[in-house]
Amino acid sequence: MSVNASVLVAEDDLATRELLSCLLGGRGYAVVAAASGAEAWECLQGSAPPRILLLDWHLPDLTGIEICQRLRLDERLAASYVIILSGDNDSESMRGALSAGANAWLGKPFELEDLFARLEQGRRELGEAAG
Repeated sequence: MSVNASVLVAEDDLATRELLSCLLGGRGYAVVAAASGAEAWECLQGSAPPRILLLDWHLPDLTGIEICQRLRLDERLAASYVIILSGDNDSESMRGALSAGANAWLGKPFELEDLFARLEQGRRELGEAAG
């Protein structure tokens, strides 16, 4: 995995955010963590924003869906790979996330291997080099 394969983890639950950050860091991703939608959006405004985004649907301030919709309208961010995480584990939620522009959706709780498979798919779609 290349060092520049960065991931934004936007999750309001501290334990989940820290666990995901630790697991992804252990897999070689450079992790940027955010506790709210506003914080996540701010992280995307830098000169080299993460290209893979794990966004919780129900973030405070700005939902993961709202972030996804905004970035699809932003020329600089539109090509990001977005995975929506949701405790609303049903097909209607999945369809809503995908129609909002997400590349993938995972219902909580999820299997870590399912998450890693989606991250790998995102890396391939973005052309991230494997290390």
